[in-house]
Amino acid sequence: MHVGGKGVEIPPGREQKFAVAAVLILTAILACACFGSIAGPGTLPRTTVKPSIPPSLTTELFAGGLKALDDGQPSEALADFKGVLYIDPNNAFDVTEANYDIGVVYADEANDAEADQYFENALSVTPTYQPALIDLALLETKSDPAKALPLYKRLEVIDPNDPTVDSDYGHALIATGQTALGNEEIAIANSLLQARAGGTSSAPTTTAPAKKAPKLKKTVSSSSTSST
Repeated sequence: MHVGGKGVEIPPGREQKFAVAAVLILTAILACACFGSIAGPGTLPRTTVKPSIPPSLTTELFAGGLKALDDGQPSEALADFKGVLYIDPNNAFDVTEANYDIGVVYADEANDAEADQYFENALSVTPTYQPALIDLALLETKSDPAKALPLYKRLEVIDPNDPTVDSDYGHALIATGQTALGNEEIAIANSLLQARAGGTSSAPTTTAPAKKAPKLKKTVSSSSTSST
C-alpha cells in the first residue's frame, strides 16, 4: 500500500490501521449515498456527512512515527506521518504537524529539496507555524540566504522577543552582504539575552553559526488528537 502519492510502502503491521480508516471512510460515503436514495432523485442532504476518524488512530501514527525516528527508521517514520495525511486530510492541525514531521525526516536525511517542500506545505495550511518557519529559514540560509530573510521577518512579527531569531536573522543578513544590518540584529539578540539573564549574557558572535539540526519533537501534542 502506498500513501501520500510518494510511493512510500507501509511497513508490515501498520496496514491494519489504514484498513480501519478506509472502512470508516467508505461507510460514511455509503451513508451519503443511501440518504440521497431515500430523499429522492436530485435531493441533496442539508449537511455533509464527514468520515469519522478515531482520534486514537492519528495519535498512534504520530507516536509511531516519532518512535521510528528515535529508532533510526526513517522509512517507517515517513510511512506513519504520510499515513496521517492519507486518512485525515481535512484536519488542519494534523496536516500541518504531519507535513512538518515529514520535512524533519527528509532534513535529517539531507534531502533538502523534499524537506523544503514539506515545510512549505505545513506553512500553506498554517502560515504562522513557528517550527516550520524556523527550519525552513535555516534550510534557505544554507543554500540561498536571501530567501531566508522574509522568513525571519515573519518570525520576528510572531515573536519579536526571541533572541535566537534575531541572531539567525543577523547571520543571514551578513551572508547576503548586509553586514551593518546583520550586526544590528545580533546586537538586538545580545540585548534580549542580557535582559533575560539579568545583565549577564552569553552573546551570539558575528561569525557564521554552525548548522542547526531540525527541531525534532520528542512528544506528541495533545492537540493532535483533535479531528474534524
